[in-house]
Amino acid sequence: MVSVYVSYAWKEEAQKRLVDKLEQACAARGIKLRRDRTSIGYGDSIRKFMDEIGAAGHVVVVLSEAYFRSPSCMYELRQIYENRGFRKRVNPIVLSGTRFHDPIDRLSCIEYWTAKTVELEQALKRQQDPKHTLKIRGILDHYDKCRMLMDELLDLLTDMNTLAEDVHLATDFTALLDRIAPRTEADGAPADSREADELFVRRVENEVRQTLAAVPELARMVRHHAGKMGLPVGDHLARGLCTGKLEVVLDDVLRPATHDALPRQTRQAIRDSDTWEAAKSLLFWLSVLAVRPDWVKAQEEKERCGESRFEVFVHTSGGAEIVSSRYRQVRPGFKASGGLDVKGAGEIELSNLESGWNDDQAIEGILLDVANHLSSERYVGPALETTDIEFIKDALAYDQKHKAGHHYILVAPGDDSPLKRPQVYSRLSRLLPGLRILYLKSAGDETPLLVDRETRLITIIRGFLTLPDSP
Repeated sequence: MVSVYVSYAWKEEAQKRLVDKLEQACAARGIKLRRDRTSIGYGDSIRKFMDEIGAAGHVVVVLSEAYFRSPSCMYELRQIYENRGFRKRVNPIVLSGTRFHDPIDRLSCIEYWTAKTVELEQALKRQQDPKHTLKIRGILDHYDKCRMLMDELLDLLTDMNTLAEDVHLATDFTALLDRIAPRTEADGAPADSREADELFVRRVENEVRQTLAAVPELARMVRHHAGKMGLPVGDHLARGLCTGKLEVVLDDVLRPATHDALPRQTRQAIRDSDTWEAAKSLLFWLSVLAVRPDWVKAQEEKERCGESRFEVFVHTSGGAEIVSSRYRQVRPGFKASGGLDVKGAGEIELSNLESGWNDDQAIEGILLDVANHLSSERYVGPALETTDIEFIKDALAYDQKHKAGHHYILVAPGDDSPLKRPQVYSRLSRLLPGLRILYLKSAGDETPLLVDRETRLITIIRGFLTLPDSP
């Protein structure tokens, strides 16, 4: 049985209730939760259990204001850090109202332990016989180490993709427990199963929050322009951006904020700047929120019923990138095309397309294009070696498993494409299961996008991408 320890401020009732629910969720998944209440017997050593937490392979850390100011919690966090493998072993839960992403909040924690160190140090100086205070001096050393390590620890935690407590509670801690003990097909779930769409949306919000925290000047400008548009500007800024009308958020908040925050340098220097990378990341993540949740659920139901053909009613390549990214639960990417549309980073353009009736030649041409999309090495025909095909299959599977990207081929209604032949689609799907074929529909279904006009959204995205070239 897999075991996981939990480090939390047990004096807070809210944290105790959350850990109670975590314990129930662990039991349902066959995971043993080791916590103070059930693992420390009467008269047992508390320090010994805290050291076990520090050395454990899996630790859930419940982060709160009280946690960062608790000598016991900070001892456990120190031990986890000093035993190495911090990122791999730690599974954070961030309680509502806990603030440590902003540099000012981090400094507040450092100042707290600095004050505690000075206070105890001065008290010890008043003692006439220091030889009887060795254990207390050990506590002083702990306080001082908390002060010195706080910046590093908070930086690590800030960089980890965490979820708020309400997301964990709403999903029975699915994402956290999947990380500790991934489910397999033997558990009744595919190894690459998607998380709940609601959980992905919350993950998007967290990506937005962390991106803003990483670039304070951009965040300051976003707050300024969000306030002008009546959006929240305090702790709920990220949620306000994610729930506001998307066209307004992108065109009236993010675009002017990015324009104001970008360095006044050469075009290339602007494109290489952290501010531009962060602004693009915000644009990309926010764009997936244009997809209707009910459409996602309907598509999930189709796949559960064995309908693998992915058909979508959008008018643009950019719209296809947004919809595919939302369904694959990855960050989209856009690049301006030669026309008014934008191209998706995951779109594979077919240049070796054989439109005749020879299925083998058609598939060989598509495989060449997929290989050239995935690799910097240029592949030429007439056909790939078997090893090359295996590399393609593994690369697609790797990106799908780790949500490192998504790759797809668009088939428009008017295309004379062999992929419209069921036998070609079926063979290619079996050969490359990680490749998505998107069939665009010209009419018939309700659009999966929430925006008023798809073309306006794509125009906003395309205009944003040209900001470094603006005067």
